[in-house]
Amino acid sequence: MHMFLNRSLKVNFEWLML
Repeated sequence: MHMFLNRSLKVNFEWLML
């Protein structure tokens, strides 16, 4: 679960940067 959340956060961050 933690890994999944971390991955989701990373993707969100990337989207924000984009």
